[in-house]
Amino acid sequence: MATAKPARHAKRKRKKPTADGILHAAERVFAEQGYGATSLRELMTAAKVSTTAFYARFPSKEAVLDELIRGLVESLSKTVLEAAARARDVESGLGIGAEVLVESLLPHKNLVRLFFTESTTSATSKEVVRSLHVQLAALLGARLVKLREKGAVKTADPSALGWALLGAMELQLIRWAVLGDLADSALGAALRATAFAVLPGAAAPKPAA
Repeated sequence: MATAKPARHAKRKRKKPTADGILHAAERVFAEQGYGATSLRELMTAAKVSTTAFYARFPSKEAVLDELIRGLVESLSKTVLEAAARARDVESGLGIGAEVLVESLLPHKNLVRLFFTESTTSATSKEVVRSLHVQLAALLGARLVKLREKGAVKTADPSALGWALLGAMELQLIRWAVLGDLADSALGAALRATAFAVLPGAAAPKPAA
């Protein structure tokens, strides 16, 4: 009768470092310490990767920031375009816009803070942010032209109004993510109230009974 061989404990395989893992760690440590105050060594320690593993995925700390900002911008652009497609009129557009912004950004408050405080430290990220603003302002301006033609919005300069709306909404996001003046639960209401206040002719939502 064959003697049973003692069972061998399976060796636990260490998870291979991934670019996403580095990005998640960077989002956290950059938000806690600031991008400029975080050394490359501190970033690698937070991500639990070796120097070789890090450089196999990113050429520099700046490249990590660029990828974080690019990912947020792509997500934000997609969110805004989807919201615009769902809108039936001014009122529904503003309501849907505020709703999808909150759903998209709330889980990434640290990243939104980085967007407003650190994105201009990198030439690449600065250009990505500039392009996003131009794209969103152009989208808003084009929508406002159509709404003006329908008599839904009164404005002599749809382009300027688009930039004004974008800026006002961003100020609320800064109050929330950077200054800490707005609680998570208050962000949606603040965005909606701001949008209705900026757009002339839009009917403000009725307060809940």
